[in-house]
Amino acid sequence: MSSVVISGDTSGAITLSAPAVAGTNTITLPALTGTVDLSGPAFGAYIGTQSISADTGTKMAFSNEVFDTASCYNNTGSTVGSIPAYSFLPNVAGYYQVSMSSYWTSYTGGGYVTIALYKNGTGYTEFSRINATNGTLNGTGIVYLNGTTDYISAYWYSASGTCTLVANNGSFFSNFSAVLVKAA
Repeated sequence: MSSVVISGDTSGAITLSAPAVAGTNTITLPALTGTVDLSGPAFGAYIGTQSISADTGTKMAFSNEVFDTASCYNNTGSTVGSIPAYSFLPNVAGYYQVSMSSYWTSYTGGGYVTIALYKNGTGYTEFSRINATNGTLNGTGIVYLNGTTDYISAYWYSASGTCTLVANNGSFFSNFSAVLVKAA
């Protein structure tokens, strides 16, 4: 097996190695000048505690940031710059994997509860729905965001009663995150 080694100007090196299996492998780079960046905007946040009213869609207040690699998540209750409250507005166009979960207690209703992803303030997809007095809802999906005006938020809906969303042991149960998986 042969390798190509590209040494840095002052230190470090990049090594390109062919696989040991027979065959031809091709990597095609775009005809662009600039820096190749394999990373993109990503964030992760969790809820402290949030009370939810009955029979209304409520934006989930993921106010505790775990990370925000490009300052694209707003963890406050008001608009910051062009990012609405508790929303992610990435600065790179592409496809984002989004995950969310919520742990709730004290549900007083007898109907269902649900979590949903909203894009630009409108329902985009419902991730999970269940009839239960407490528990955890989870969801994951991929959404396209244009990198300039598209934003996403997490919403909770309880059909007929109030409840409380809690972190329940830090960020393990009520969390919201997104990561760029393919630039547009």
